Amino acid sequence: MKSSNISDLGSQCKLCLEEGGTVLSLNVSNVDLFKYLSVTIDQLLSSPNNSLVEKLALLLQTVYIRRDNEHKNVIIEALEKTGHYLSGIQLSFLFDKIIEQNDNQTLHIFVKHVKDLSEKQLCRAMIHLQDDLSVIFLHRRYNNQALTLAIRSTMDGEQISRLLEKFYDMLSTTTLTKDTCQIYLDWICCLIDSQFSTFVFQKHNRQLIKKLFSLVELYLDLFENLDGLDAYIEHFKQTQTTTPTTIKHQPYTIEFLHIN
Repeated sequence: MKSSNISDLGSQCKLCLEEGGTVLSLNVSNVDLFKYLSVTIDQLLSSPNNSLVEKLALLLQTVYIRRDNEHKNVIIEALEKTGHYLSGIQLSFLFDKIIEQNDNQTLHIFVKHVKDLSEKQLCRAMIHLQDDLSVIFLHRRYNNQALTLAIRSTMDGEQISRLLEKFYDMLSTTTLTKDTCQIYLDWICCLIDSQFSTFVFQKHNRQLIKKLFSLVELYLDLFENLDGLDAYIEHFKQTQTTTPTTIKHQPYTIEFLHIN
């Protein structure tokens, strides 16, 4: 790629960002665009800074709206390499386009690698990624009240019921750590709270509510008991023992173990 082309694209990026644009002009050739994207990624990986992050976001969004498999593969590879430098806010235009296209493959990579997604983005992604919700749970920096409001604005009652059934299945069939279980319970509470009166008083939801209540109660009892067991284990870990005293009296051996 000629330096003049790099310079031209750099100038276009700078002007577009100054004007608050989200994509570059479509008269940019694919060859130049891909090469400049590659150069920007290399620069960001070697010396991260906000200017390069903003430029990368602009280039990724420009590439995606070309909408063919070649561009899609470029986007996926770029997100895998650099997504941790980017935020959901910086790539909000790209996120919206991915959702519009029902492009669940790219959406999965986006959610997996891009940091700090908003509560609304998490909810919208959850609707599309119900077969692989684990990637949603990588994001733990959310506010429960904001999440409840986001659910209310993005999901209808039927979608909420389907997701609660999904959570019930996961709680019933998956071995969970305490932290993961807490994430599930947070989401269940937010899903129900988002449309509480509508959801709870619908007759066809009663059985689901009973199942969830019984299962959640079981998990809470289990983790309460485990906490008690952990306390005992920690207590015995901290005890000090003396060397056993052995008294021999044929034909028996008696050992005394002193625990302080």
